[in-house]
Amino acid sequence: MSRIIGVTDTHPTHPLVQEAFARDLSRAGKILQVTRAGALVPEVYDACAHMSDAVQKMNGLPAEVKALATLLVYMRVGCVMCLDLSSVVARTQGVTEEKLMALRGYKTSPLFSKTERAVLRLAEAMTRTPAHVAHEDFEALKQFYSEAQLMELIILIAATNMGSRIGRALDLAPEGFSEGQFCVVPVQEFEPMNQE
Repeated sequence: MSRIIGVTDTHPTHPLVQEAFARDLSRAGKILQVTRAGALVPEVYDACAHMSDAVQKMNGLPAEVKALATLLVYMRVGCVMCLDLSSVVARTQGVTEEKLMALRGYKTSPLFSKTERAVLRLAEAMTRTPAHVAHEDFEALKQFYSEAQLMELIILIAATNMGSRIGRALDLAPEGFSEGQFCVVPVQEFEPMNQE
């Protein structure tokens, strides 16, 4: 249960709340806890939803890479509702069950390519507090991606951090999307950063 219950009216009068509820029903089959809470500030929540939609529509990166980066952020921040939903979505974007299970050990797992490891290092670095992206890690990404693709990746990771931190603050519970399937679990400890 969310720390903020939010709008429970099944027929809200505010048009932005109506849109948000309809969006959830069409995508998830139910109204999500985060949407009910966000409906208390409909203009801001609508702006966040539009940003999230725009980020998801960016197509300069492979869907599997975006899904892996998203999952790693959710795993590190510890938003269990985000992991519940994104574990299912990741499968539709090409992430194998084996990769889902190995994500925690991506740095040494042979299942992840050099490119994927570089992306996941960026996601991890941007999720730390304070965020710190090592120069060599960023340079490694330039071997694989253009500047426009890198900006897409940075925006994706930043937006994912925002969403997952909202989920953590609300203490959102899983909503049953991964029931019966493997779901990535939170891991919040970080290895020490290299100091430059």
